[in-house]
Amino acid sequence: MKENIGVVVVISVIFLHFGEVDSKSVHLVPSPKAQVEEGNELSLHCSYDGNSPDFINWYLNDDTVGLVIEASSCNYLIIPGQYEIDRYVVSCHETKFTLSITSISKNKDNNATWKCDTTVIGMQPPQKASTTIVVIDAGTSGQLLQTIIAIVSVLLPVAIIVFIAVAVYRKRKKWFTDCVKNRANNDHNLEQMCMQEQVTHKGDKHQEQTDLLGV
Repeated sequence: MKENIGVVVVISVIFLHFGEVDSKSVHLVPSPKAQVEEGNELSLHCSYDGNSPDFINWYLNDDTVGLVIEASSCNYLIIPGQYEIDRYVVSCHETKFTLSITSISKNKDNNATWKCDTTVIGMQPPQKASTTIVVIDAGTSGQLLQTIIAIVSVLLPVAIIVFIAVAVYRKRKKWFTDCVKNRANNDHNLEQMCMQEQVTHKGDKHQEQTDLLGV
């Protein structure tokens, strides 16, 4: 079956240069995203708008067809080159054709540019859709998240304690300042009296709380 696909591909390529341009657009969407951790799987979804294609053509790093999917059967043909057949899984669903790379490698896949277009026999293909893969070290994003969580877990309790301490200090300072302002005499023991009242005031508030509790 794959040999037959190869023959049809060669025939279709001949027709491409003499037919009119197919009136549709092609989209290439990496999943989950174009930036992927090493060792993870990356899926490339090639979809189209308009006429149903006969073939979906894949390109890696240049404009040479490297892999072709037959739309009607989802059979595929890998042309010798940069492609390693054991790394790829092909799937088809209505207007979306997926090429999955089972294990992303930083050496092989970093900054690799993938393109796809569709072939309708007798028509020139539309402009290629493309995306570039960026491979990051495994665990990079997870380590960053763990670091942020650790920092927050340490700083949050400290921030709460500081906030409470500042609030209590400002409240006591305001009470003392109001006490001094409200005294009309020039008694030298003014501040001492206000401090004594503050202590008494705190004791009264404590007694009120104790009475409310019925102790």
